[in-house]
Amino acid sequence: MAEEVETEVVLEFSARGYVRRSSPKSFQRRQARQESDATALPETDLQETDDFLIQTESALTSQELLVLTKDGKAYTILVDDIPATARQSRGTPLPSLLPDAVPPDPEAIVTQIVLSQSTLAKELVLVSQSGRIKRQPLSELTHLTGRGLTAMKLKDDDVLQHAALAEVGDLVVLGTSGGRLLKFVLNDDQLPILGRNAQGPKALRLRKQETLVSALAVQPQDLLLLISNLGFAKRMPVKSLRLANRGEIGTQAFRFSLKTDGLAAVVPALPATQVTLSTTQGRVAQILPDQVPRQGRDTPCDRILNPAQNEKIVAAMISALVDDNTGVE
Repeated sequence: MAEEVETEVVLEFSARGYVRRSSPKSFQRRQARQESDATALPETDLQETDDFLIQTESALTSQELLVLTKDGKAYTILVDDIPATARQSRGTPLPSLLPDAVPPDPEAIVTQIVLSQSTLAKELVLVSQSGRIKRQPLSELTHLTGRGLTAMKLKDDDVLQHAALAEVGDLVVLGTSGGRLLKFVLNDDQLPILGRNAQGPKALRLRKQETLVSALAVQPQDLLLLISNLGFAKRMPVKSLRLANRGEIGTQAFRFSLKTDGLAAVVPALPATQVTLSTTQGRVAQILPDQVPRQGRDTPCDRILNPAQNEKIVAAMISALVDDNTGVE
């Protein structure tokens, strides 16, 4: 029996839950065509869209794709089992590659990660809607059977909402809709590794009517981009946040100009990237983090977008880039 040839591919994931698999050459040709048709700067007004790209990864056909779902389950898919995509096709619905027990709704998927040597050395920080948090070694989530594996045990009224790749010593930053941020060091004292059947301790104290909007792992020198529901935004240094303990209330980091506003998302303000914002009406806008003013914790924020009446920004995602065939999430 002939040994299978290991092939390099590019995987593209869309907001509507589609995955495209193409060769690096095909991907680069398509990127060149898109760039030649695009303007120099991203469109900063809210636009109607059918779908948009949220993540691009380089992978080998011998590697696995880890998929985490809102019920706290983990599934793996062999990259070679993801169908190659025709040039004009939007791709394959990712939920269709998972067991029938997973709902076909793309919103059932929290995140997807290509399992490589570099990622397998990291850990997952999992945070639920109710504010429970768990640390899970990524190496324990490989070669899973079709039934999947429970990555985080949840109560019936709770769902997995955020998953961040991290390493011991990283800073974990949690953001709430009330504009508070909690920063703590990822280590055994703050967040010990627990068994698969553990629910995990409280990540931070949530007030009434408050929700958890972001969970990310960052470095002390990084900048954060904060975006509100009504289009206000600012960049702020991670080091300006007080170092706290997991489970505390956090620091007020966003001052709202309007009583009806709330924090929509917090993402790393990375150089050479753009951030896609999406709204309750299915519209999107792209912004460059460098265009958002850098401000302190107590400084009022500038408005960068004006959603329509009864429309709110609800999510922010870093646009994925591929550089020298290396996926950057």
